[in-house]
Amino acid sequence: MRSEIEEAGSECGQPKHEIGSLNKRKDRRSSDRRQKRKSSKEQQPPPQRNEIYANELQEGDSIVLKVGGDTINVKKEVLIASSQYFKAKFSGYFSDSDAKELDLTKDVDAIEDLKILLDFQENKEVHVTVDNVCKILGISSFFLADSLTDYCAEFMTKTTCLATCVQYYIFAINFALPERFTRKFESFVLARFHDLIIFEDFVAEEINDEDLKTLCTSKILKYCSKESLFNFLLKWLSKSPVLTATQYTLVSGAIQFFEQCKSTRSIPFQCDKKKTMANINRMTDTIRKLCDPELLQSFQELFTNFLRNKEPVFLQMGIHSCDTCVGIFTVSKRVSVHRYLTEDRTGSNCSFYMPSINSCTGSSGSYELFDICVYQPDAKVWFHIGTFEEGQYLSQVDGRPYTPNIEMRKVKKFPVNIFCDIEVTGNEVLFCDISKRSKLVRFDLKNKVWTSFNIDNIVTNYKTHQIVCGKNGVTYLVTRNYNFDQHGIEFRGYTFDFKIPQLHQIFSIKDLPMNGFTLHSQVAEMKAKLSSVSNELLILSSQGHGNDYTIIVDLNPLDNGGKPKFQNLLYNGKLDLLHDDILEIEDRFLVVSSANNVLTTKFQYKFRSKVLENVENRWHYDLPPLSELHSEKWHRFLFKDSCWLMEAEYGYTSRMRKVRIDKSGATDIEEHIPPPFVEPVSVYATEVRKSFFCDLEPVSHFLEHPQRTGGV
Repeated sequence: MRSEIEEAGSECGQPKHEIGSLNKRKDRRSSDRRQKRKSSKEQQPPPQRNEIYANELQEGDSIVLKVGGDTINVKKEVLIASSQYFKAKFSGYFSDSDAKELDLTKDVDAIEDLKILLDFQENKEVHVTVDNVCKILGISSFFLADSLTDYCAEFMTKTTCLATCVQYYIFAINFALPERFTRKFESFVLARFHDLIIFEDFVAEEINDEDLKTLCTSKILKYCSKESLFNFLLKWLSKSPVLTATQYTLVSGAIQFFEQCKSTRSIPFQCDKKKTMANINRMTDTIRKLCDPELLQSFQELFTNFLRNKEPVFLQMGIHSCDTCVGIFTVSKRVSVHRYLTEDRTGSNCSFYMPSINSCTGSSGSYELFDICVYQPDAKVWFHIGTFEEGQYLSQVDGRPYTPNIEMRKVKKFPVNIFCDIEVTGNEVLFCDISKRSKLVRFDLKNKVWTSFNIDNIVTNYKTHQIVCGKNGVTYLVTRNYNFDQHGIEFRGYTFDFKIPQLHQIFSIKDLPMNGFTLHSQVAEMKAKLSSVSNELLILSSQGHGNDYTIIVDLNPLDNGGKPKFQNLLYNGKLDLLHDDILEIEDRFLVVSSANNVLTTKFQYKFRSKVLENVENRWHYDLPPLSELHSEKWHRFLFKDSCWLMEAEYGYTSRMRKVRIDKSGATDIEEHIPPPFVEPVSVYATEVRKSFFCDLEPVSHFLEHPQRTGGV
């Protein structure tokens, strides 16, 4: 298949230094450029010889550079300082090292190209635009002028937008730009090609034959669906005045490469006969006038076989059965994308996305929008549940009608956002606001109804709480309370019925001493996890030195009308609940830590053992770094035996991966489809019935704010 694409590309004859120039691009591939650097270094004499030869150049020692009929007289020391190519050429080890004239007609288009290199050496700047950056990169790449290459790459990072990101990504590949530059282009294109870039008409229109070959042999297609790729290829074909056999070979190669990608086999596409025929007819009508009947028939057969070759569909999982599966629920904030380059977007803070304050317009302003989505890992599908405005949520938190503060929103220090944790039980999403943790907001997914509940109205003297979902849809509320009379700590457990609302206390663990005077000087932290195997509840709690508690509560007696049994577990170590969390693996709980960006095991509790053990030969996994250089951050959430990482880079969520751990410490890393948004507010994973997904629509497009536009 690759040979077909290479063969097709060899038929494309474009002028030198143009974006679509295949011959130039072949010479500038990453491996070729590295080989070229290696060759130049091997051909250079030892440092001492170079220095001696450079010193031997007399002041005014010059050479005539010839391009076609034009010439330019340049000092050799200027060329040596500006280019590794000329430094090697004049090293004294080449036949023309001492030549008075050097013919570069075969290497550059015009004498002006050399002047760009020389002007940059003299002034340390050059006029770079979106239109000429490819040409300048070609010059700097051929002459190994690293400083000029970096100058162009800096320009590209500052002018990246939806209209330029694909071309910049291709330039980064063809000219082997340094990783610190290519990372931005690759990260965005890989994360957004399948749900944003691929649907933009101007992207398909601006891609030439060689660009398509580059894209379709890279990894960016791995998240695409067949239908989205079909529409993209059709838009690309329709822009040509006449279709050729070369383009057929390129499209055929792209489809073959797509189908060979392992990850695409899990991407769902509901392929029914009517829809397939409609797409084929649309394709036929679009390109009928662009090619002869024989070539048209070839395209028809190609796309018919492509679309009729069904991908796995979510229905094949037995979605109508009573079985359960994992659902990863998210609340995310909508943003808008900068599509075109504008004069105010050439600064160092250039971003793909518009600031959130731009959502406020007019006298009353427009509300920020938030989405509730769910991801099903087995089918690798994102589903959209619903969209709500900020006021619908904040009015429940505040207990009164919500009015946006227009003046505050216009100040960049106060962008509108929601900060909350979420839990999902049955058909309800429970929001626990970070600023008012006693206020629980309920959203009924089925009826789209908002209600709220204040824990303070029932539970008193509690410092922190956590909602835990149990079997058969039972929801528990675990609280850490203070006994002021005894100056001690108390843990309470309640069954929680949000519909009434009502709390029913099921256990109370009292008389736990509090060491020292840390009642208000330390923040109380608590984590709780209920086993789906043993029905045991592990509670981790920490507040200051000497106030760490690990308690196991057996909830099985509740099935027979009895009372839960509990035990305070002794252990050797210290809790750090800012970084510690709990995994459930087969027959045990694992307490894991993410301190110092390393996920590692600390303790383990084997079910029904009543013993918390330190883990020897600790397993560890390096988490994505929190680097200011790349503005990286990640959302980490756990479910059973897996740690899920929703990684964000350059201000947008760019990838999602699953790190599965077994009790022996072995790990399995699995890549998943990036979420269709860039600003996750909260994430929660739980088990849901497969029938839950029946009425939900899969998300194919990026969730963008409808009231904003980027650029002009």
